[in-house]
This record gives sequence, C-alpha cells and structure tokens, in this order.
Amino acid sequence: MWRLDNPHVVFIVLDTLRKDYGRLVERSLSELGFVVYENVIAPAPWTLPSHASLFSGLYPALHGAHETRDVKNYGVRFRGPNSLLRIFDELGYSTHLISANMFVRPGFGFSGFDRFLDVYSNRTFSLFSPRERALLSRLWTEVDGSKLAFLRGLAASGEYGLLLKLFPGIALQRAHAWYKRTFQHWPIEKGSRRAVAAVRGMEFTEPTFLFINLMEVHQPLFLNRHVSFYLNFKKGGPDRGLIELWRRRYGEAVEYLNSRLLELMGVLKRKGVFDESLIVVLSDHGELIGEHGKVLHGTFLYDELLRVPLMVKYPESWEVELSHESGYISLTSIPRFISSLLSGNSTDLPLYSPVVFSESYGVSNPFDLSVLSDDELELYRFFDRYRVAVYREHLKGIFNVRDWKFEEVISYDPRLEVTEDDVAGLKREVVGFLGRVASHRKRLTRLK
Repeated sequence: MWRLDNPHVVFIVLDTLRKDYGRLVERSLSELGFVVYENVIAPAPWTLPSHASLFSGLYPALHGAHETRDVKNYGVRFRGPNSLLRIFDELGYSTHLISANMFVRPGFGFSGFDRFLDVYSNRTFSLFSPRERALLSRLWTEVDGSKLAFLRGLAASGEYGLLLKLFPGIALQRAHAWYKRTFQHWPIEKGSRRAVAAVRGMEFTEPTFLFINLMEVHQPLFLNRHVSFYLNFKKGGPDRGLIELWRRRYGEAVEYLNSRLLELMGVLKRKGVFDESLIVVLSDHGELIGEHGKVLHGTFLYDELLRVPLMVKYPESWEVELSHESGYISLTSIPRFISSLLSGNSTDLPLYSPVVFSESYGVSNPFDLSVLSDDELELYRFFDRYRVAVYREHLKGIFNVRDWKFEEVISYDPRLEVTEDDVAGLKREVVGFLGRVASHRKRLTRLK
C-alpha cells in the first residue's frame, strides 16, 4: 500500500566525487540530519552506465547502456527500463531533471521527466578537430611540458596545417578561458549556481521528484591545461607535479561544491520543504588522480573509482529503522529502496546485499588509435576488455572475463590473508553473476 502522504523526493548526484574526498560533504550533511552510509559501490566507473543502473536498478550487463569495443561513451544510450522514474509517474508526481552533465539528459536516454533544464553553460571552445586535439594531447604528454620539444615533435609529425593553426588556436582558447574564469567562475563552477537558482524558482505545490546532477569536481579543473586519457598509456605514469596540483584543485572543488550544496539545502528550508522531504545525495563514480599510475575515470575498477558517498535524509515524521548491516550497498538497489519506503516499509534494509558487482567493458573514452605507438596500442587493447569487480565480506576481486582469471584479489582486513578458498568463493560469485546475465539475455531473445 502506498503512503498517502507522499513526500517530495530530491536526488542530488555529486558527479565524480570519491568516497575519501567526500568526508567534508558527509560531515556537513550529517549535521543537517542525513544518515551517512558506508561500503557503497558504483556499478560502473563512469557516468552513463552508473546513472542507467541508478534509474533501472540493473547492472550494466542487464540494462546494456555501456561501452563496447566499437561503441564508446558518446555512442552509448540508455534504453530503459527507467524503474525509478516509473515509481513517481505512477504516484502522480511532478518530475524534474536538472543536469550539468551532457550524458544525463533526454538525448542520451534519460527522458520522460516533465521538465528538463541544462545548467552546464561553459561549453568547450576549440579551433582543433577531435583528431588534432588527440594528437596535440599525445605530443604534450610525451614531452612532459617542454614547449620546444613539443614544437619539434609537431613539426616532425608532418602536421604542417596543424602547426599553422597552433598559435592562433591556443590564443583564442586562452582568451575564451579568461572570459569564463572572470565572468563565470570557471573552471570550478559548472552549473551549480544555475541549479540552485532553478530550485529557488520551483513551487513544490504538488508531490515532486527532483533529480539534480552537479559537476563541480569533474574535469576540467585547470584553466589552460587539459588532462588526457592518453596519460594512462604513458610509460612512467602521469607527471608528479600535475598530480599534486590536481589533488589540491580537486579538494578546492569539493569545498566549493559543499558550499553550493549547503546553499541548496538552505533554499529547501526556506521553502518549507526540507524537513518532510526524502533527500538522497550520492556520487555516480570517483576519480583516479595518479593512484595506480592512472588518471580520470572509466575503464578501470579501482576503489578510487567505485567507492562513493551516499547520504540520506528521511522525512522527520518517518520512523525509519536503520539496519546497520555489514554488507555492501550497490547503486542498483536505489529504485528498490525508494519503492519500499514509499510503499510504507520503514527500513533501509533493501539497500544492502551480501555481494555486489561493478563492471567495465573496456576503454570507455573514444580514442584515435592512429596516434598510438605499437606498444601503446598493445596496452590499449589490454585495457579494452570486459572485467567484473566483485565485493563480498572483507574481499574484493577484479576478474578478467576474456582471460578467465582474477587479476587482483585483496583483503580489506589486515588480519586476514587471501586464501585459495576465498578466491574460489569469489569466482563462484562471478560465474553466478555471468550466468544470470546469460539467462536474462536468453529470455529477452525469446520475447523478441
């Protein structure tokens, strides 16, 4: 039976916020009555498949909105089921999507909302084509920022047309960047001000589901410096100076995001809807900032990408029993959790699972392979494989499905070493997961 007093429901995704860097936000929101959850695992290491899981309640293998060998991020689309939105449609809610992320919008499959607002106004300006940008990024990465070596490398490449465009192109980019920084607080501000203003203008006169995506900690974080996925192919890893600067900027972006988030909560309070609203604040994935010799997000299944914050504020009139389970929480459990709460079940138990998974189907970013050397191409092909991360008890494993073996199994408990039985148990979980995926696909095939 559905609750008669359906509350406003607000989802706020703090895009790209890692769990370890999210402590400031957790402290701020806990002071406002939010419950902070631990052991929350993103089902994918980048935006679109993770959001698709958040809306569908399914892992990427089941909802299908993920990268493949031939289709990378801009080609991926979410085609449902949109179980989360259906809950609110069936209850007659007014539904609103406010997004700063180019993937979280109707054109990529997140459709069906009554209203959609794009708040990301700082679009990239460049005279260079995607191929030219990839080549420039590769050359700049190779020479570790040496301008003379960069120019020599560009001349040696035979790209004379690009060489002629280089200086005017860079000058125009920097002028555009200066304008954005001076008048739009770029590159930290990526739409949160417009999102807060939009919420300030909402009426909340009927039960409302509001979904917001904020991008403040997402790249770019530098005014005139581009961080390329190509750094993941470079021998020796990313430049240490870049990593140290990036970590400082990332922390500054978290502080800015926290201030905007508190401003948003203040707006809800002044409107008189904060106390009795169900508010869920979470991240869709994290970010690699030099850990494991890697950068950015997508492709990899490290904890810096998969462990994310989750905070929930329940309506004050609800008496919700907190189960304090020791298991894991997958973002795939969110639709089930919301449905259970709105059905009158006053417990957070539907969030938890003894075993959870995360998936990567290979390199998620589109990449011009022609700019790679033979060694780099071989590394790219090694990255571009289907892998499954599995979490159970104190264990985590990363399973390479193509090679049919674990690439890594770790214990989070320093008192317990990984045993052969542990590895065998994790493998059974992965095999069971893949078996359920295969059965699901067979059922879909028979229905067609």
